[in-house]
Amino acid sequence: MNNILHTTLSNYTAVYDSKKSHSQGIIALMITFFMIIFSSMTYAQDEDHEIHNENLKGIAKSLTFYCYEAISGNAQPDNAMLKYTSIQKYNDRGLIVEFKMFRQNNSEAENTDSYEYDQKGQLTKVKYESHDDNSIDDIEYDNQGNRIKEKSYVSGNLKYISTKTFKNKKLIEEDILDVDQPEYPLKRIYTYDSMGNNILFKLINREGKLTVITTTKYSGKGNYSYVTKDFEDNTTESGSYTCKYFPNGKLEEETYYSGKYPKMKTIYDDKGNKLREINYGGQGLNDIASNEEYRYDKTDSHGNWTQRSRYNNGHRTTLEIRQIVY
Repeated sequence: MNNILHTTLSNYTAVYDSKKSHSQGIIALMITFFMIIFSSMTYAQDEDHEIHNENLKGIAKSLTFYCYEAISGNAQPDNAMLKYTSIQKYNDRGLIVEFKMFRQNNSEAENTDSYEYDQKGQLTKVKYESHDDNSIDDIEYDNQGNRIKEKSYVSGNLKYISTKTFKNKKLIEEDILDVDQPEYPLKRIYTYDSMGNNILFKLINREGKLTVITTTKYSGKGNYSYVTKDFEDNTTESGSYTCKYFPNGKLEEETYYSGKYPKMKTIYDDKGNKLREINYGGQGLNDIASNEEYRYDKTDSHGNWTQRSRYNNGHRTTLEIRQIVY
């Protein structure tokens, strides 16, 4: 549930459109659904776009990130082991305005993401550029700060329009229009309880039929369970999300379950740093697919880590270095 998710309007709608990838489309839409509900846990600046949030303390001007692989023991990083480099730039309010990613030692960026904001600090434009394609999302807000419309352009052409309806600051309906097929809109409907929790999600497909329905029950701060019924595939999936908190309110542990078995558990320290991520094979707590540990070797005067080592099942696999300019 981190920033690797890149669920733009064009992405999840395009996936849904693929007849060969219907189940993948449902998954993409459900990921977006849960991101909207629990966005405060994963996205500090935006719930629908990948913002590359590094949770920095203080106002940074730039951050350069180096990721090295297969470094054992106390060996120093070597350019031959460099997996990728990323460069992030921020405005004077600490909001990211540009992200570039370079593979290995390439001098040309593999992809570039840029962000624009209004005077209130609301995200108004997102540009994604890569060697293969490019897209732009234009975002509009009402006077209450609700995101009411988003237009998605692919290779310069308007492709999708998302129109959202809010009630008491809560998203209750989203209509997604494919410009090439305007007669077949896609609709998402949200229902909330008296506490403001989203308890019911409905997906209406482009033929006007109820395709997916998800019911969600809540039990304590941040804990929930859900059941999703896919009427086109005639399948039912269930899962849950549980979490624990430190006395200071910061997240200590979160676990995602598929059915009754855990799929992933993430553990944090009381400063918000990730300490461990465990992925399970799906047959219980002893069925561990990977067990990744994060160790913070160096921090700067602001309290931001500048060197981190990652271990999988006790073996160091990755060294990460951050150079932060304030």
